[in-house]
Amino acid sequence: MKIRIFTFAKNLEAALRPLEEDYRKRISKYYPTEFVEIRRELLLSDQAFKKDWEKVRGKIGKDFLILLDEKGKQFRSQELARELGRFELMGRNISLVIGGPEGFPESVKQEADLLLALSYLTLPHKLVRLFLIETLYRSSDILRNGPYHKD
Repeated sequence: MKIRIFTFAKNLEAALRPLEEDYRKRISKYYPTEFVEIRRELLLSDQAFKKDWEKVRGKIGKDFLILLDEKGKQFRSQELARELGRFELMGRNISLVIGGPEGFPESVKQEADLLLALSYLTLPHKLVRLFLIETLYRSSDILRNGPYHKD
């Protein structure tokens, strides 16, 4: 199984890059993981978003599609680990998409296999990237009874 994280943000800030790279290296022993940065249209119109979404959708293909959405389902670490294990058993790659500040239109949400909320808090995009990769690593480590997660 491969994990891809799509993001509409500009390049990650230099201060956060070493942290993100650390977690990318850690999770790579379990799953190949990559970030795919999509250049955003500057206008926030539905038409501009459709162009952005077409870029992403073409790359996702038949992957299990997870959209990060503030109204999505929240999981405890153990629960998310079980979900990750379930995805792995399905034999499909996973694509997670972090939307822009305006979120996703309803038509796009309907395409998702899962809407996932990382927190009830509003977080800046650059921290969501870091939080997400750490969360995925933690879930992977839980699945393999690793030492990272402590109950």
